[in-house]
Amino acid sequence: MITLDFTNSMSEAVGANGLNSHNINALKGRLKMIHDDMSQRCLPELYFLDLPDQDTREINTVADGIKKNSRYFLLLGIGGSALGPRALIEALKPFYNMSNSPKIFIYDNVDPATLKSILSIIDLKKTTVNVVTKSGSTVETMSSFLILMNALKKVHGRSYAKHIIVWKNPAYMCGALMYLLKEEKRKSISVLLPYSDRLKAFSEWYCQLWAESLGKNSKGQTPYPSVGTTDQHSQLQMWMDGPKDKVITFIDIKNYGDDISINDENIKPLSYLKDHTLGELIRAEREGTELALAKAGVPSMRLTIKEINGYYMGQLILFFELVTAATGMLYEINPFNQPGVEEGKNLTYGIMGRKGYEDKKKEVMEYRRKMKKSKYKIN
Repeated sequence: MITLDFTNSMSEAVGANGLNSHNINALKGRLKMIHDDMSQRCLPELYFLDLPDQDTREINTVADGIKKNSRYFLLLGIGGSALGPRALIEALKPFYNMSNSPKIFIYDNVDPATLKSILSIIDLKKTTVNVVTKSGSTVETMSSFLILMNALKKVHGRSYAKHIIVWKNPAYMCGALMYLLKEEKRKSISVLLPYSDRLKAFSEWYCQLWAESLGKNSKGQTPYPSVGTTDQHSQLQMWMDGPKDKVITFIDIKNYGDDISINDENIKPLSYLKDHTLGELIRAEREGTELALAKAGVPSMRLTIKEINGYYMGQLILFFELVTAATGMLYEINPFNQPGVEEGKNLTYGIMGRKGYEDKKKEVMEYRRKMKKSKYKIN
C-alpha cells in the first residue's frame, strides 16, 4: 500500500508557504462530488480505474507467444505511449536487454538515424512490432509503422501481420494539496523526486502525464523530473534558495532488495561509514534533503512504497493517474484531452499534405514568409 505523508506541506512545518487544515477541509464538498462523478465513470476516459480488475489471461497468452517466437520486440509510440513502458522496464528490469529475451527497443521519435540504428541491430524475421497510439492517427507513430510494415512485408510476405500488435488503450488528498499549493501558495512547479535510479523514467512519465493533462486554460503546474540522490547535487541549491515556486514530491522505498555494505578500509575521515550500507545512505540522503527543504520553507510530501516490483509500480501508476484526474476536475478542466498537442499535430499534417488540412498548410506557409522576412536574426 502507498503511504502519503504531507506533514511538510503544512504551515506548521514550512510557515507561510504551507497550507492549513482549513484550506484542505474547504475542498471536502467538491472532492465528494468529484469522487461521485468518478465512481459513476462520468467520462469514458475514466476506464483506467477498472484496470486493477481486468482479466489479463489474453494479455499473458500474447506475451507468452512473443517470448516463445520472437528474439526482438520493437515498440512504436510517442509521449505516454513510450514513457509508460520505458518506466516499467527500467523500474522492474534495469539493463533488461543485457540478459533477457526478447530484446526490447522503444522508438519514440521520428529521427531516421535512430530507426536505422535499431533496424541494423534487430532481425525482422524474429521481431514483434507493437504499435501504441490512442487515436490511431498519431503522425510520428503511424509514419514509423508504415516503414516497419513495409519492411516486415519484404521479410514475411503475406504473413507479416502476425508480427504486429495494434492495441487500444488511482489520491484525492494529493490532488487537493497540489491544487491548493498552486492556487493559494503559487507553487507553479511540481518536482517528482524518487530515490531510486530505477524510477528515473517513471519521473519522466509523470511529467508527461501532469503536463499534458493539466496544462490548459492557463492552469496547472509545470512538472519537473528528478531523481535522488543525483539531483541533490545539481538542483537542490535552486530548490532551497531560488524562487519559492516549487513543491517537491518524494518517493521513498523501504526495501531496495539486496543491499551492499560499505567497506571499512581504515580511512579515518570515512570511518563514520563503517557498519553502514548503501541502502541506509540513500535513505539518510532523502531524509536529510526533506528536512533541509522544510527548514527553507519549501513544501513537500512523501510517498512511501515497500519495494519496487510489479505490484507497487501498478499502484504508483494508478495513484498518479487518479491524482491527475482529480486535480484536473478541481481546476474545472478536462484532464483527458490535449488541445495544445492537437494543434501541433494538425499543423504537421498540413505541412505533410494530409487531405483536409489545407488551411493549416496555408498557416505554415504564411509563418514561413514572416520568418524569412524577420529582422531578428544574427548570423
